[in-house]
Amino acid sequence: MTLYQTLSKWADEQPDRPAYRYFGHCHSYGSLRKSVDITSGKLATLGVKSGDRVGLCLVNSPQMLHLLYALNRIGAVAVMISPKASKRELREQLTLTECRLLFCTELSAAAANSLDNVTVIKVPLFADLPIRFKFGCAGRIVKHGRLRGAVSLGSIAVSENIPPVSANDDADAAIIFSSGTSGECKAVVHTNKSMIASAIYCMQSEQPLPGDADMYAILPCYHAYGLIVSVNTPIMVGCCCRLMPFFHISTIVSQLRQKMPTFIPAVPTVFKRLVDNKRFCRLIDSGRLDTSRFRTGFVGGDVLPEGVKQAFDRLMRVGGGTGVLCPGYGMSECCPITVERDVSFDGSVGLPFDNNEVMVCGEGDDTPLPDGVSGEICVHSAGMMSRAFTADKTFTPAVFADGKMWLRTGDIGHMNNGRLYFERRMRRLIKVSGHTVFADAVEKVVGECDGVGKVIAVPVPHATRGSGVYLYFTGDADSRDVLDYCRRELMPYAVPVGISHIDQSDIPLTELGKIAYGVLEKAAAQNAG
Repeated sequence: MTLYQTLSKWADEQPDRPAYRYFGHCHSYGSLRKSVDITSGKLATLGVKSGDRVGLCLVNSPQMLHLLYALNRIGAVAVMISPKASKRELREQLTLTECRLLFCTELSAAAANSLDNVTVIKVPLFADLPIRFKFGCAGRIVKHGRLRGAVSLGSIAVSENIPPVSANDDADAAIIFSSGTSGECKAVVHTNKSMIASAIYCMQSEQPLPGDADMYAILPCYHAYGLIVSVNTPIMVGCCCRLMPFFHISTIVSQLRQKMPTFIPAVPTVFKRLVDNKRFCRLIDSGRLDTSRFRTGFVGGDVLPEGVKQAFDRLMRVGGGTGVLCPGYGMSECCPITVERDVSFDGSVGLPFDNNEVMVCGEGDDTPLPDGVSGEICVHSAGMMSRAFTADKTFTPAVFADGKMWLRTGDIGHMNNGRLYFERRMRRLIKVSGHTVFADAVEKVVGECDGVGKVIAVPVPHATRGSGVYLYFTGDADSRDVLDYCRRELMPYAVPVGISHIDQSDIPLTELGKIAYGVLEKAAAQNAG
């Protein structure tokens, strides 16, 4: 089955069941399918056909859902792009995926107005938003400008010649970008089959689902975890998706007070913000926030600190519930893979879900290593990508000696009694609020700034993001100019939280003449502190 066919199955079986909620507005599966079919007619008017790639530069919203499943209905591919993408990133991602049609709101006007040879369709932004969000969005539009010459989605006629429903479950369904920074832009392709498999095995251990089960979609739809788990999974298993377009802690706390969701997939920083929020804790301690509906917090994107898990689990018990945070492991190429439900949390990221196999191998080898021995984490999964590609290279899972397709993750870890323990990245990655930032990609972009010589990006601890990017640079550029350049050319979460000029002769080196990144990380932590 395809994503649309699965949605349609639920619309046939339980047309009145809530499919999604958006700031108090509830829409049933029957209503969702009707909206998707109407949107499919608009896509047909625009000439979209099976196999076309179409950019969705949108927040979590009803229009995003309608377009995602309408594209799937006719066999087109949704290319998920961050609304915060810079001009450079938007052009690069559209060029790489050969998109000639882009749906976006006026939040992306600054980047979208710079596009050539791309048809831009304006998607409504303010409908049903709370007043605080409307003011925030209006301020951004005033600062960055409006979309110029874009046709509004609402003004497009609905064609009567809608292509037949696509039924190819092996077909591409969505493309996600594995890095939010420019550099070697990598597009990860997921099929109908992989996205549905991810939803089924993720929720298999949660069966039977409560009749009013819902999932809180805080993570953005352009994030792999956000799209595959937060947005698509509830629709695939027939429960309700509660859409949240922006991360705003006060609004989130208010929504949780009204009705605690059954499931919350999120990165560790979301749960840390909640346990640190005085109002959230006060509401629970005073008995005004009932946590009895909450069952599982699926934690991915970064390592879950034990203190955050303990604090959140305690709050759930105080509020009358038994739900817990469950750390897990996954990536854009395969999300999710494991989850840890053992109450005696010891740093494991869990047992593989059904239809997932994990083994740890030596670098370049496909022979499993013994328990406790560190090596590269390799994954065989029903939810694995079909392929990924850059401008000049395609990546596919490798066939090992056992004849199965395995994904080399580029992560280091070890196994013990069937459980996976994540240790570190093989590549220089920095996790910022669950987003993956490639250090070398940041360096490449900043290296193009006038007056900048060598650039070194390292991770630094951050109070709310978990980690941030700290930048060292040589050359005669002014630090303020370099930081302004970063704000223009990088995603917000990749913008350095600290920056230092360094002389070439002061760059620390190892005995082998390589950059001693650990020394720079320690210095950055002291500078940032």
